Amino acid sequence: MLILRILLINLIQTMEKPISLLGLQHQFGEKIVSNNEIEEKYGLPVGWITEKTGKEKGHKWEDSEDAPVKASLSCFENLVTTHKIDKDKIRAVFGTTNPITIDEKTDPVSLTKKFAQQAGLSQDVYVSDQSFGCGGSIIGIEAMKKWFENQPDETYAVYVTQDWSTKMVRHRNVEALFSDAVSVSIWSNTPEGVMEIGDIFATESTIADEDLSIIGGYWQMNGKEVSEQASMIPALVAEKLGISLHDYDIVPHQPNPKLLETIENLYNIKLFKKVAIEHGNPTCSGSFIALEKRLEERSGMTGPDTDKDILVMPFGAGGMGAFILKKK
Repeated sequence: MLILRILLINLIQTMEKPISLLGLQHQFGEKIVSNNEIEEKYGLPVGWITEKTGKEKGHKWEDSEDAPVKASLSCFENLVTTHKIDKDKIRAVFGTTNPITIDEKTDPVSLTKKFAQQAGLSQDVYVSDQSFGCGGSIIGIEAMKKWFENQPDETYAVYVTQDWSTKMVRHRNVEALFSDAVSVSIWSNTPEGVMEIGDIFATESTIADEDLSIIGGYWQMNGKEVSEQASMIPALVAEKLGISLHDYDIVPHQPNPKLLETIENLYNIKLFKKVAIEHGNPTCSGSFIALEKRLEERSGMTGPDTDKDILVMPFGAGGMGAFILKKK
């Protein structure tokens, strides 16, 4: 009887539908914002931003209300063409954005809904935009995983992050960090794709609202408190997923290189931080752009790190957690 039960469990496990990542594509804001430009604006010493954050430059959308949506649609069309996907099989759009509310005025249609309306998808496509902020994407990924459980084979979903963080800043400590960017990824419950999503842990952000929040439509930040709370997240992720961080190739949110270096030293681990160094913090899109960059690197490399599963670790405003992408 016990043997039969074990066989049934193994059979059920082999019948579980995979949730595969097919591809990612991103765009940064067209205008490059140099560190010197921000330093001159606020009367800061030359090199202040590099010293404090470690980033090389930032990006900003040109002043057009449709800039992030247009960039997302461009990425989406490239992905659909590259992977030869029938748009009729795309049944859901999941999105994470920062709620752009300037001077108490908010667009009634979210960027995620605008994307879904203009992407040429079915009118009854499911749209989910239930989480906001840098770490909100982990909440959205968990929602997407649950949605796939009740879908027929060969169903596709789009995950889109659209950031316009530079529109929400007005003081130096925030402006020195953020960049405008979008990222689009396509997922499916078919065996195709580059990696399969595995275990996931998602929860509301552990970072206190008063330390990292949006007040009157603008970012406010207590950098010291945010850093201290963010530094505890890897331990919580490891505990909740029951894993050792050293067993994974870790791709975290990209807040700034200095914070990521602090976490590396605290846990004696290595984090992928190339996006944070080269471009600054793309807020909601950070984890996905970093994942895309890391997958590109791994495709042309060999070695112990490239053989590991990837631990994607979004955190910040809106949510925190991690999901595992398993090698196929």
